[in-house]
Amino acid sequence: MELESSLIRKREIQSLDYFDINLLISEQEHNFLKELTGKSNIYQINPLLNNSASKFSRKYQGTPTFVFLGDLNIPHNETALLNFISSQMISIIKLMPDFKLKVIGDGANPRILSTAANYEDHIFLEGFVEDLEAVFNESCAMIIPLIFGSGLKIKTLEALSKGLPVISTDFGVEGISIRKGIECIVENDLDLWPDIMHELTDENINAEMSYTAYSFFRKHYSKEAIYKQYKNFFT
Repeated sequence: MELESSLIRKREIQSLDYFDINLLISEQEHNFLKELTGKSNIYQINPLLNNSASKFSRKYQGTPTFVFLGDLNIPHNETALLNFISSQMISIIKLMPDFKLKVIGDGANPRILSTAANYEDHIFLEGFVEDLEAVFNESCAMIIPLIFGSGLKIKTLEALSKGLPVISTDFGVEGISIRKGIECIVENDLDLWPDIMHELTDENINAEMSYTAYSFFRKHYSKEAIYKQYKNFFT
């Protein structure tokens, strides 16, 4: 296994010489690969989302409703959700008796179903949702309590594109050059999350972070910003 991994890595590095420009969407992966190889033909470019042209229309009204978004068949999402529920739900409900968590994504297995059933008044397994904007508009924040995983998380950008505040661990904002505590909240100690989530239900605090999150997305991930990056690379 180690030999196979070594051969794959060697092949990946060699492939960089086949192209004049190699583009990565994660700044962290770009920095790692460039430092590893010392090659100058490695660049970072932000991904273009389908909804990158959306306008800011969010009007949060103080409800303690939060969103977890992700395919539950993926191990890092399943583990994150189960760990969050088992470690934080009791504390959260004490602070916010009307707390609701909408879990959006297919693939809920029996373990997730049984765990969520213990909090049937608070956890709602929504499955696939066609209109995310409607859910985002009424929610306080998206939670991304990942405890492992790698790569840029498109769901983080989806939340920011709608001005939905994000509460995440470092894994959820990997590869995104975002100002922690300003455009999103990043905290790896989940025991601190109940108080953070409760504070974010304040409409004024929420509105401030909501707009800065949206402004960050527009500046770095809008269609205009992405097209400008491509133009700089290929002209």
